[in-house]
Amino acid sequence: MKEPTSDTHRNSRPVFGTGTLSALIIIAFLFGYRALQNRQAPPPSSAPSSRIAAGQEEGPTPDVSYILDHSGDIGLDRSQMQRLRKLSDAERSELAPIQKEIDAVTKDFEKWLSQRSEKASPGQSIGEAGPDLGAAQRRAAAVRERYWDTAMEILSAAQRDKVSALRRADIQKTLDRLGG
Repeated sequence: MKEPTSDTHRNSRPVFGTGTLSALIIIAFLFGYRALQNRQAPPPSSAPSSRIAAGQEEGPTPDVSYILDHSGDIGLDRSQMQRLRKLSDAERSELAPIQKEIDAVTKDFEKWLSQRSEKASPGQSIGEAGPDLGAAQRRAAAVRERYWDTAMEILSAAQRDKVSALRRADIQKTLDRLGG
């Protein structure tokens, strides 16, 4: 004998709406992007950068303007300020086209996400349709690191130590704000 099915039992399965699907797509993209970055990371250089040699904590390399913003704390003299301003201007000029590329790729990806429908073919993945920001971001990071290393050469050992301490403090503030 067949058991009667009730409407409540039949309707108790979860329903995924557009918002849930969008959130799942974004999460999948972020995990896939992170895996792609880890897989495509270039092998570490045998020569440590000045950041590592100076004992600075992990984190993205800041722009040279970071040093100028903290000039009073670091104790920069007039000559150092002039040299760092020129270096910062050159860095900004070199980063500008890379940042435009990053902005354009990000805009394209946001457009792609907004146009993606629930009817997309099951074989189409975020990795196929979403842009690879990693290449442009790695180029920007390499530019920042190169200019940062040059800026560190302008500073005395004591000033480099001050910059390192400021960066560690800033990173700790960020971690505290994020709950880490």
